[in-house]
Amino acid sequence: MDCVRDILLCVEEHTGFNLRCHFVNANTEEMQDFLGIELSIPSYQIPLLDLYGNEKLLYHVTYCIRADLIEEGEPSWEYDIYISDLTVSGHEFLNDIRSNKLWEEVKTTAKAAGVASLKSLISIASNVATSYVNKFIGLG
Repeated sequence: MDCVRDILLCVEEHTGFNLRCHFVNANTEEMQDFLGIELSIPSYQIPLLDLYGNEKLLYHVTYCIRADLIEEGEPSWEYDIYISDLTVSGHEFLNDIRSNKLWEEVKTTAKAAGVASLKSLISIASNVATSYVNKFIGLG
């Protein structure tokens, strides 16, 4: 789930009203030969590739699209996935896990509960964030 969080942070930083980001399949030698062009990997994708590798990164980008956390932009090719923005759900989830402290607590709680599904993490994140707010305003 760290990969999902890192993708959401990256998409948030590199999209805007008129700004789209994209993720390139780093294993594109055959496609480049076929197209006769060189595909360049965006600079923001390189740290994610270093952390997660090409297959895991692209799998999780696609997962985020299917889970309605990010909006796919223009039609994607085999080598490129365009992203237009986070969805409302993506923004809400990211805002609940943006803080490293809260994110670590979410992961610890999920591990202790023996759950790892995105639906469970979203629920835990919301509850952890609510708990922190309640403590802050003196209700918890």
